[in-house]
Amino acid sequence: MLPVSHKMATQYYTPMLAAAYRALSDVAKFTAPESTGGSPDENAISAYFHLMLMWRRFDRTLAEKGGIYFKSPMGES
Repeated sequence: MLPVSHKMATQYYTPMLAAAYRALSDVAKFTAPESTGGSPDENAISAYFHLMLMWRRFDRTLAEKGGIYFKSPMGES
């Protein structure tokens, strides 16, 4: 079970979490469009891109694996 979960983590979960983490960090740096003169904030554009990337990776995981699976130490024993 451990090799299978490790393979799924490196192939599916880690890239999905990386995109989600990047989107959250961009949202934290976001400034309202009013304070930038109405022009789009590059952090907002980056957050949008990374949210879409996370959603694409989530959708791929559902399509290829049928869901997201969590492993616990109790499940291992």
